[in-house]
Parts: sequence; C-alpha cells; structure tokens
Amino acid sequence: MKTFHTLLTLALGGLFLTSCGNKPRTETHSGTETGLPVIDLQKDYPEQEVFLQDIADVTYIPLETTDESVLGVISKIICRNDTLIILDLQQKKVFFFNTEGKYLSSFGHVGGGKTEYAFPYNLCVDPDRREILVYDTPMKFRIVVYDFAGSFIRELKLSEEISADGIYNYDKDYLLAYDVHKLQIPGSGTPSPYPYCFISKTTGEVTRLPLKVEKRKNNSFYYDQGNGTTMLSTIQMSPLIMKGRDAVITDFALDTIYRYANRVLEPIAIRQGGEDDMGMLSSTLLISDRYCFLNVTHVQVNPESHQMESSENKVLMCDWETDKVVTVQLANKDIPQMKNYTGFDMANMSAPDNCFITLYLPDVLYSFDEQHLLSGELKALMSRLDPENNPVLMLVKFK
Repeated sequence: MKTFHTLLTLALGGLFLTSCGNKPRTETHSGTETGLPVIDLQKDYPEQEVFLQDIADVTYIPLETTDESVLGVISKIICRNDTLIILDLQQKKVFFFNTEGKYLSSFGHVGGGKTEYAFPYNLCVDPDRREILVYDTPMKFRIVVYDFAGSFIRELKLSEEISADGIYNYDKDYLLAYDVHKLQIPGSGTPSPYPYCFISKTTGEVTRLPLKVEKRKNNSFYYDQGNGTTMLSTIQMSPLIMKGRDAVITDFALDTIYRYANRVLEPIAIRQGGEDDMGMLSSTLLISDRYCFLNVTHVQVNPESHQMESSENKVLMCDWETDKVVTVQLANKDIPQMKNYTGFDMANMSAPDNCFITLYLPDVLYSFDEQHLLSGELKALMSRLDPENNPVLMLVKFK
C-alpha cells in the first residue's frame, strides 16, 4: 500500500448573546478593560527553548493501516469522546478511529445530488447529535449533514453567500465560522466588516456577530506573475480557533484577543505594534489555561504586483500566571530538531479543552531515525512502523 500524507494548514468591549427563539439576539456595550496582558508584536523578547514534555503530557497514537483505512491528504482532525474523526481531502472521505488508533469505519459521498457533496472543504462534528456536518466547496454555500454511519440526514442551504475559512461546532444550535467571502480575491467586491457568524444547524440561517472589523487584513496574497497567470500565496494562520468548547478570536486587524464562551465575548489580551501595518499578521497558534502561543508574521508585499516579497516569522509564548512573554522555540524532547513544528495549528483540529493534536508522517520519522535523532517513546514506536503506514498522531494535554 502506497500512502501520501500531507497536513494542510490553511494557522474593548463586551458582547453578549442570548437565545431568542431559534435566532441569537445580540446586545453590545463598550468600556475600558484594565489589567489585560499586553503583547508587543515588534518587541525583541528574550528567546527560550521550551519542551512540550515540561508543560504537557504527550501521548502517541499510531493510526491503524489497513486496505480500508489508508489515509491521503489530511485536512482536519477532530477528537470527540472516544473517537477520532479525520477528513481526507485526497479521497474526499471521512474516516473514524478510536483514541487508540484502531480503524472503525469511513464514508464518502461525492457527487452533485442533494445527499452528496462536490468537495468536502471542511467539516464539523456534533458529538451530542452524533452528526457529521460537511461544508461543501465554498462556492456551493451549503452544508450536508450525515450520521456517523454516513447516512444522509439533511441539507443546509446557507442564507448568505459566505466562504468559511474556519468553521466549528459551537453549541447545540449553531456552528461558528470565519467568513472570507470577497476578501481573498482582489476586485471581487467589498468583504463584510462582520466576519464572524453563526450558522444554524437546522436551517442554515447565517447570523453575523456584531464584532466589527474595519480595514480587514488578509493572510492570502494574489499576484500577477506577468504572463497573465494569477498566483496565490497564503500565510498559514487563522484568526478563529477553538479551545475545547470555547472560541478564541485573534483577528488580524484588531488589537484585542477575545475568548468567546457561552455567547459572551471576553477580552483576554491586547496586542501592540501592528495596528497600521497591513503586513503585520498575528494569530493564536495554541492556547491553554496557562499559556498562549502567538504566531507573528511580518509580510512585505510589492504594492504594484501584490506579490509577497518576504516574510519574517516568530512565535511568542505568554505565560498567564507570570505575565512573562518570550520568543519561543517549542520542541518535542523525542524529536528536538523540529522547532515550532507547523502541525501545531489548532485551526486544523478540534480537541478536548486544554489539549491539541498534531501528527508525524512515518517517512519523516524514518528519516530522523536514520540520523539517530529520535529518542524516548517516539523511538520505541519505530519497531511497529513502516514508512508507508498511516501517520502517528500526538495528543498533547497541557498540565
């Protein structure tokens, strides 16, 4: 069996929302918040190497490889209860494993009918209803809902044209999405200044959160190569991620980082140094009860061609308990040469609170092992792995 694996990383006021029938009712107020951590995006903070094992418990999960369970291009990993749900873009299928890595089942329904999807761009899981909500290719403006066996339940036609770059299960009634419609393609129109929205799980109605974002920043850059060909460069970061059942909003154009829990928008930190620079982008890479890891990228773009000419990247770690901020090199003791591994992106996964999931490809592990660069439990796994096996997941639970 030949496998091809790629992990795609496509990573001050209050706002109170309560239910009113089936539609969220919103109320806003403004005020000054004090005592919030302040992070300067342009400051040269001290550098520090941090090993995952010193701040978290690490568990490896080799995914079982059978003729039915061979994975291709992995774009989403969701851990709910005792089940791992994986979206494979190459095969356009949804796979199920238990949390020990044993293969359970899979389904795929590609087509143009009501019960099918053209391309599974993203998915959400409602563990209480045991439903898989597949977000079809963005130009379709629809979601197809299945049960865990892959049987069709319903089709949701979205009430607005949105392009959800990030979409998550939020509560029993709604999904939460980040809308990039008309933002990423120059000349396509004016994007909505309200990019965060609820999507009803039963009707597909779109309700925008009244969090206004003026002069929206974009992490995708289209440019003309000069021969009539338009190219796209994307910085791997997302302004919307999940921490357990709570959302974290780190919009590129706002200075405030918000936690959105129980439909209450709460400021948790302030960023400085990037307000007037359209090329200064930052987003929350990882967040736990104690730590926040910010991905900071400064992009230089040619004003005429819009081509990305250069970019500088760093990761900042803020310790909520000590208010200490450092420029971090996050590493795994079992494979310490991989610093700030790009699989550490919550935008591509959903896990229990205070946890995250990433993966290692067996052929990459074999390469490191041949150089005698593996140790610990990861080294011990090599006797059970073949280079063409499915990936090894790593579940990280912060202490």
